Amino acid sequence: MAKTKHGMALISPQHYAHRHPVYNSWVNMRARCNSPKNPDYKYYGGRGIKHCKRWNDFKFFYKDMGEPPKGYTLDRIDNDKDYKPSNCKWSSRKQQSNNRSYNRFITYKGKKQSVGKWADEIDIDISTKNLHKRVFIRGWEIERAFNQPLKR
Repeated sequence: MAKTKHGMALISPQHYAHRHPVYNSWVNMRARCNSPKNPDYKYYGGRGIKHCKRWNDFKFFYKDMGEPPKGYTLDRIDNDKDYKPSNCKWSSRKQQSNNRSYNRFITYKGKKQSVGKWADEIDIDISTKNLHKRVFIRGWEIERAFNQPLKR
């Protein structure tokens, strides 16, 4: 079976699981941006998100991004901007979940963050789901949502 020049992916699509994680990230990024048949295209290429021309070639993507830490995946710093070296980083799943374009944000004491970040930061035992429900579904004031302990 033939290998690509960089040795990170098998040519055959049925061997997808054997691809190097960086190569998978590159393939998936390109599909999201370029292929209307990709299920996530509507969130990327469909709303104008592209990748830089340099990243048409995997070797430049790899040179620019390098190896990710274990368990990290490709993330854009600003979700409204394109995939390019200055706007991409490797992030954990938790970091990415706080960087989604559809996140809800809360401003409290002059600081604006996603619901998930607030849930991690406040001192009471509350999940992102419960904090979201308190503020956006039940309409609680922010002070109450953050400071009222959960009923057990």
